[in-house]
Amino acid sequence: VSGSVSISGPVIIESASGTSTFNAITAVASGLETTIVSYTVPAGKIGKLAVLEASGTNIGLYNVYAGATLIARQRSYFTDYNVHFQFSQVPYSAGTVITMKVLHSRSAVGDFEGRIDVQEVDA
Repeated sequence: VSGSVSISGPVIIESASGTSTFNAITAVASGLETTIVSYTVPAGKIGKLAVLEASGTNIGLYNVYAGATLIARQRSYFTDYNVHFQFSQVPYSAGTVITMKVLHSRSAVGDFEGRIDVQEVDA
């Protein structure tokens, strides 16, 4: 396994309707489940999970976790490198970390990006 991960840092956009967190990672090695983007529900809030989107330069297995629990999974393939997770405002309590990870098995390193959209309401 070769390659390294370069994280540019998340871009967080907050509005009255919620928070959108975007991140891009580069040079992801094959065979290593790697975090693309994560979001932590702030203190005093309930985070209602809405949409997650991701894409990459390699096919991949995309896993979404709430804490350590796998809550969703999708695969991309050569005909479509994009994945879209639609949630129905699933509520999570303060401190819960929502994480999107990718695992790919191609011989070349890959670049991946992802976005998590959450509506935040007072607890």
